[in-house]
Amino acid sequence: MFSVIVNGVLLLIAGLLGIVFMFLKNIYLIALVYSLVLSITNGTNPIIERMAVLSRFKYGSIRVWATIGYAIATIISGYIYKNIGSFSLYVFSVLFVFKFYFRFRDTCEGLLYR
Repeated sequence: MFSVIVNGVLLLIAGLLGIVFMFLKNIYLIALVYSLVLSITNGTNPIIERMAVLSRFKYGSIRVWATIGYAIATIISGYIYKNIGSFSLYVFSVLFVFKFYFRFRDTCEGLLYR
């Protein structure tokens, strides 16, 4: 239970730092905030992998769909960058971090009461 709370807080912090990241102009601050966001999001990976193993779906199919989702997100990001602008990528990134947080929270509650 404690790891679920910690990961939820870390994801919220990463989302908030993504908002801060949008407005930075100093290269050193950009590097610092970028490092913090990557450290936080990479720190949640073991819990997400454990959730995938405990899921009712096969681990291999989860990984395949994650790869397909990554490819689709990359194509959509390129389209957004080209047609809307680079600043909008930050906005979408923050929105999806918060969306993932709420989905993560619901999934964790389901796994905890199994």
